[in-house]
Amino acid sequence: MAILLLAALVRLGYLWYYSTLPDWTQLTVDNWYHLHWAQSIAAGNVIGDTTYFRAPFYVWCLGLLYAVFGSSLWVARLFGAAVGVLSVFLTYRIGSRLFSKQIGRIAAVLQAVTPVMMYFEGELLLDPLFTLLLQIAIYRLLVWLDEQTSRHALAA
Repeated sequence: MAILLLAALVRLGYLWYYSTLPDWTQLTVDNWYHLHWAQSIAAGNVIGDTTYFRAPFYVWCLGLLYAVFGSSLWVARLFGAAVGVLSVFLTYRIGSRLFSKQIGRIAAVLQAVTPVMMYFEGELLLDPLFTLLLQIAIYRLLVWLDEQTSRHALAA
């Protein structure tokens, strides 16, 4: 629990500092594309009018958040931070299952304070959510390998 609190506080601190910089509103190509695509989804254009050349799941999640909370860089960046905190939790679970609780804690702390993780979680990019979903799949696979039940096979 303390590691997750650390991860959340570090990410919130990073976002607060980042929001004071001019770069906060200067979006790169992918960030800009995801922002405007999510705004279009929030406005009701769920299917879109062109083919997807990017994976849509992240943008659909962001569009749903924009529909509920309004379109804001804070909403998008807080979503990335929340995904990052969940990813720290999954790192702990995977490390604990594969090695030991101590190794899981060490890995989780390292991920909680690694600057590159916070950077990518603070951008409007697919990578943090993809990482989390991959971690969930790996964890469910590890559970299935240990327990060999059909319920866990389906979840994996």
